[in-house]
Amino acid sequence: MFVGFLAYYPNYSGLNYFITNIWENVLKRIPDAELRIVGKGLPEEYLDSWKKYSGISILGYVQDLMEEYKKCKVAIVPIYAGGGSNIKVLEAMSLKRPCVVSQFATRGFEEFLKDGHNIYIAEDAEDFAGKIVNLLNSSDMNSLITENAYDVIKQHYSFQAFSDYLMKGIKDSL
Repeated sequence: MFVGFLAYYPNYSGLNYFITNIWENVLKRIPDAELRIVGKGLPEEYLDSWKKYSGISILGYVQDLMEEYKKCKVAIVPIYAGGGSNIKVLEAMSLKRPCVVSQFATRGFEEFLKDGHNIYIAEDAEDFAGKIVNLLNSSDMNSLITENAYDVIKQHYSFQAFSDYLMKGIKDSL
């Protein structure tokens, strides 16, 4: 599954790269795989192009994002440009969904995200496909990555972690 604002160039551009260079390699190994794309604003030319590919459901805006996450076995973040952090990575991790991401998508989180431990960071198109297939085929690896990712969220990105950090700052300034 991919979640993002699809009118934002880095999102639809990265997803287009994924669909045209990676998705077919996933389908060759898992013919019944489905890529669910969630987000509004996709330019019409991409919508028309992506509909030609097998196994892709372009959902657009959804009323209940949590319901979509429940159906998701792997979240992908094929982002290769843009500014800011890819909060979609932390969102998926916090909802106990394993992620396969581009190196670029880890910006701002490099200290805590470890390839093969709590996330899969793809080096290239073939690696991206292989890591998705691994997570879809191996429930043990899927569970391991998911639990380790959730631990990172609890330790560093939860409300409690933020509160503790804030209180430490206040105490240190007194």
